Amino acid sequence: MEDKVLNIVGFGCGSYENMTIEAVRTIEKSELVVGFKTYIDLMREYFPDKEYYENGMMQERQRCEYALNEAVTKEVSLVCSGDSGVYGMACLAYELAGAMDNSPEIKVVSGVTAANSGAAIIGAPLSHDFSVISLSDLLTKKSVIEKRLRAAAMSDMVICLYNPSSKKRADYLAWACSICLEYKDEDTVCGVVRNIGRDMESSKILTLGQLKEYNADMFTTVFIGNKSTVRMGEKMVTPRGYNNKSEKSIIIFAGTTEGRHLADYASGLNIDTHIFVATEYGEMILKDDKSFDGNKCIIHTGRLDEAEIKEEIEKINPMAVFDATHPFAVQVTENIKNACEKTTTKYIRIKRDKENYNLVNREKVRSAGSAEEAAIILSAPCYKNKKVLLTTGSKTVGVYSHLEGFKDNYYLRMLPNVQMLGEVLKSGIKNSNVICMQGPFSENMNYEMIKNYGIEVLVTKNSGNTGGTQEKINAAMRAGTEVIIIEDTGSDECIGIGLSEALKYITEIVEK
Repeated sequence: MEDKVLNIVGFGCGSYENMTIEAVRTIEKSELVVGFKTYIDLMREYFPDKEYYENGMMQERQRCEYALNEAVTKEVSLVCSGDSGVYGMACLAYELAGAMDNSPEIKVVSGVTAANSGAAIIGAPLSHDFSVISLSDLLTKKSVIEKRLRAAAMSDMVICLYNPSSKKRADYLAWACSICLEYKDEDTVCGVVRNIGRDMESSKILTLGQLKEYNADMFTTVFIGNKSTVRMGEKMVTPRGYNNKSEKSIIIFAGTTEGRHLADYASGLNIDTHIFVATEYGEMILKDDKSFDGNKCIIHTGRLDEAEIKEEIEKINPMAVFDATHPFAVQVTENIKNACEKTTTKYIRIKRDKENYNLVNREKVRSAGSAEEAAIILSAPCYKNKKVLLTTGSKTVGVYSHLEGFKDNYYLRMLPNVQMLGEVLKSGIKNSNVICMQGPFSENMNYEMIKNYGIEVLVTKNSGNTGGTQEKINAAMRAGTEVIIIEDTGSDECIGIGLSEALKYITEIVEK
């Protein structure tokens, strides 16, 4: 007996015109067509002479088992809307066939899923990386859906939502929008397409804020844009970058005051500027700056290793990469420099001018070459039970955690970042001893803080003119507090330039 085949056929959105040629030919040669009742009604219209088997919602397993058993002796097509491998029956067919003693051959016939057919109606929203997420929690826990939404929104992918709402899940689209609004702007371009390929087909462009109030149903496909997505009339378009003027682009690795000045300046020029910051807090600081024009710059958020930096440089193809990371971020600078060398991209290090600090009482000041060396100094008996204020950032707090009295006597001033705070508290420092504040800090503010907490030793970095080091030293001298200064131990192999020189260089790029 000739071997029979079970064809798992995706027929697209439902109209005959949108079915693939392969799907039509496969159903035409089939003896039996199996599917959900609504789908079979469509197939009967297009293929009236076939034998049919139908059943209802939530009976997918029975439908699939019937098709597998019949396919042992017949040519069978199990039909699904969209693509049978995207939220379709293909996976279940393979799972059930694996448990059969005499299973038929399975052939998957691809179709056009709603993400693609809907995107074609509304413009070109999926021209760059995108994520497809179903809001239906029948087979996926709501907590899992939330994790996937957050990951997609945080990475600034375009998001296509299936099953956005139903009678039992009337508020799910609003819930999904609320999650996206934590990472995307309220005016992010979005779109909805309803009844794709059917008589009542419609589409609409709206913002993410408006989408939250939109009344969607199970026949609606939702598109949430990324930072680059634009509205063009009644169409939604996400640029791929083909039209980017790469000869007029730069990359800025920010994270310092100098980095923000560079970003502010570049945002007002006719140049493609890509700004990389390590944290969402760094992105927020940029966006809160009134002189920063976010419409002319693309902000990339997240920590990157050397390979990832190299990949971004190759993708953007800038004329130059400006490294305005912190002087003590030695590894980050090394990664950026290496990535530039491997891509033969011009690397420019922005360096701070070191200060000759005005020390009123030099006996109260000690120097250290690193956080570890500062910890060795603080381990001396003379520092036992003294109250210490660390102003060297959250990353090195663990270096001091082994010191006697760390839990009770050590205080840390750090940026107000929830993620970093969680890591800091793992070191064992008291919650009440962590001061989350954003600078700059004046001398008087430093003085009041030192006096308020009874600080006897201040640990600071030599952060240059813009780092506020002199203000901290002046406050400590006034309060009679000892100071340990950690000097910049970064490599001097790459010659850096000052901020004013960097601004001139960017101007030259624009004028070329």
